[in-house]
Amino acid sequence: DARTSLAASDVAGVALLGIKALAEQVERGGAVVQSTQEELEALRRENAVLRERAAALEQENRELRQKDQVLEQRLMALEQLVRELMGRTAEAQEPWLGDNIPNPHDGTTTIPYRVPVGVSSAVLVVRDMSGRQLLEVVLPARGQVGQVTLAIGSYPSGVYEYALVLDGRVVASKQMHLVR
Repeated sequence: DARTSLAASDVAGVALLGIKALAEQVERGGAVVQSTQEELEALRRENAVLRERAAALEQENRELRQKDQVLEQRLMALEQLVRELMGRTAEAQEPWLGDNIPNPHDGTTTIPYRVPVGVSSAVLVVRDMSGRQLLEVVLPARGQVGQVTLAIGSYPSGVYEYALVLDGRVVASKQMHLVR
């Protein structure tokens, strides 16, 4: 019966068509594999770049944390100084001479002070350790905390005394260290 069987030449043709279809599928699969491999390689390169960037960001983050710690310490020191100064401001009728900042210093330093209201003459006097007066600065602020910045870089390294003189009378004195 011709309907239930294939001729030998038909079997070879069907097999040939199947082989061609499989070859086309293999070619398409090979192209997909090639494309996937190229994508994978591009992703690997991108991943390497991202890892390098992540490492750089981690390093930057560590450095910023260190800077943050330093700034936090400086802020705490400033807050403490402000608390001290604010507490002393309430005592505005009492003269006060603060520690020079920084101490020791390399030629420039700031000295906080308070001169009570009603004082007519207020000066800051700087002397060397032999008692020789080197500098005299008029202090204008009254009844509040003021500050004066000294630039004494022309003097030699050593210990100097500074004094708060109100109406001709020394009411407080302290020492500072000039170091080069």
